[in-house]
Amino acid sequence: MFRPLKTLSIALALTACPPLAAAADPAYTLAQATPAPAPSATPGGLADPCSGIMSLVNRPTFSTGACTVKRGVVMIENGYVNQANSGAGASNTVTYPNAFVRIGMGKNVELEFSPASYTSNSGTPRTTGATDTTYGIKWEAGYTSNLTYGLSASATLQTGSPAVTELGPSYNASFNYTYTLTPIFGLFGSFAYSSLVGTSPANGAKQRFGSFAPSLGLTGSLPGNQQLFIEYAQIGSAGPGLGSRSFYDYGYQAVLSPRLMVDLEYGASPTVIAGSKYSYVGGGICWRIR
Repeated sequence: MFRPLKTLSIALALTACPPLAAAADPAYTLAQATPAPAPSATPGGLADPCSGIMSLVNRPTFSTGACTVKRGVVMIENGYVNQANSGAGASNTVTYPNAFVRIGMGKNVELEFSPASYTSNSGTPRTTGATDTTYGIKWEAGYTSNLTYGLSASATLQTGSPAVTELGPSYNASFNYTYTLTPIFGLFGSFAYSSLVGTSPANGAKQRFGSFAPSLGLTGSLPGNQQLFIEYAQIGSAGPGLGSRSFYDYGYQAVLSPRLMVDLEYGASPTVIAGSKYSYVGGGICWRIR
């Protein structure tokens, strides 16, 4: 919503006026709930739900996808996000390319890496720079004829520019799933927990805090390898001493070839924190290199 790994998305979303890098782009990971075209059969007789690029792409929603890329497969996802912060401290934030690199390691495990993106905020004073980097791992634990599920974990390190880096390293773990309702409609979602660093409202000092972030979405397939999605997510704590924050997003995805996919999305957090809320628009592209 989307965006980069969800650890980074949650960390950015928890600030009062986050420079969204992906909840979006964050923000930002699609768990595909509808079967991929022409899935391959497994020895157990079940079709592999993670064989097509539509099922594998890991953007642009808040949830983390359940599928992993196969051994030897490299997938690169990129996106652009334009976020409008309204209310107190009104400003506009642009972030790109929100790169997300995924490498299949075998046994349904993949390694993940989000290098720095460029971000620019038009507030006073104007801030620009490189975002932090994120490292992660994901395991596709199993699937049935309708359900695919797995686990993921990631860490975001303070490698960004001084003006935009987070207050401290953040860590995220989540249970991810998709569930096929019909050949047209499916569900996706995550149950995530993050350990982050914020500012204490009592004395302004850095303080680590935890936040639970469940999300749930619905996909609807369209003819010609296209689909629509809509999603709702909530984080339990927006910072030390702060309440929860809710999000919603919706968008469109299209497969252009077995190795190329594009998306467009809109999302918002209607929750007012420190007098501010935000919305964003974005788009992205995913390449399956091999």
